[in-house]
Amino acid sequence: MMTSKRFVKHFLFFNFPLLFLIGGFNFYIDAKSFHHNLGEKGFFPRTTEDSVLSKLHYLSNNKLNTIYFGSSRTWVGLPPNPMLIGDKDISVYNAGLSGMSFGQMVPFIKHCVALSQPRQVIIGVDFFSFIPTDTVGNTDLDLSLLTSNYLTYLIKRNISEFSKSISFYSIDSSIKSLNAFYNGVPYDGTQDNFSFQGQRTEAKMHSRIEDKGKGYEAFRMTINEVSKQGFAQSGNDESIYKFNNLVSLLCEKKISTKIYINPVHALLTDILRQKGLWLRLEQWKAELAKIASFYQDKQCAINILDFSGYNSITTESLKNLSESKTLQYYWEASHYKSEVGELILKRFFSKDNSNIPQDFGRELRQDTVNNVLTAIRKEQAQYLVSHNQDIQLAQKWVLAEKY
Repeated sequence: MMTSKRFVKHFLFFNFPLLFLIGGFNFYIDAKSFHHNLGEKGFFPRTTEDSVLSKLHYLSNNKLNTIYFGSSRTWVGLPPNPMLIGDKDISVYNAGLSGMSFGQMVPFIKHCVALSQPRQVIIGVDFFSFIPTDTVGNTDLDLSLLTSNYLTYLIKRNISEFSKSISFYSIDSSIKSLNAFYNGVPYDGTQDNFSFQGQRTEAKMHSRIEDKGKGYEAFRMTINEVSKQGFAQSGNDESIYKFNNLVSLLCEKKISTKIYINPVHALLTDILRQKGLWLRLEQWKAELAKIASFYQDKQCAINILDFSGYNSITTESLKNLSESKTLQYYWEASHYKSEVGELILKRFFSKDNSNIPQDFGRELRQDTVNNVLTAIRKEQAQYLVSHNQDIQLAQKWVLAEKY
């Protein structure tokens, strides 16, 4: 008769080696490139799509000159092209993460700054995700892995990697890799790369838009998703406090800091007007401007540019949108294309701004913010008249979703 003690002994004897074998096999294949750089050669095929862990691996193990931080808007729209920064020989990486809140971004930036030691950071922010809570946002970001010490990170990371390597998710990924190897095809089923230096590629965005219902439907879905959000914490005192502390840290480390407010489509911004949040949005921008001026007076290399509102780029008409076609500048209402990201970088770094719309990218400082806000209010009034059909269509989408 087998006792419970004997059962446990037999169970451990037979299953521990099996788990170790499975975990080691999954770790070796690393189908999701958790601990390999994307594009790094492996015997078995691996994904070309960045995950949170793969980005964290790259950022923790490489010294980089310039790093972009932000939500998926930065991830999708800001091209990591050294030529746009002004030096073809520098290293640039897009560390944008989907769904990331500002509360999550702060410890993530601190970790990357400590381990990667960049000379320059470019940070994309917006009122929609500017909340102080680190428990809301990207569900794949394990904050417990973030640290200012590389050895501590390495220990935590290896423990996390082992636990993930014996999961059904890793087993499923390994099976997919083996199947791709057997059929002689890439892991992602296409020769297209889905990530380049951290940025999601156009090939992946085309695939995503197809899955989401093509151009028109993807735009409608984004408007409806944002209209359902609550903005109770957006731009509140706690988030401003965290922002100030982050800028102070970057200033102390003498890291050049470029911050920009994302140019989401005007119809998305207009949701804030319709919800009665316009004054809070302006107060938030005024606080950012105040902080920028404070640290500029301390000789810190910081600039904040506002690309949001109702300008030449963000007010692109929906008349060019169809079931199979996206807009010129936008994948949908939230995510702008690399063409727009190039304009953002040129506004920051190029001496020749003749090809950039004059109303796209205004600097926020204490002495400029009132003029900036006044200009946007005038542009808003013009937009409500000139794009009335677009606004009515967006409102129709939102009302239809409620019933």
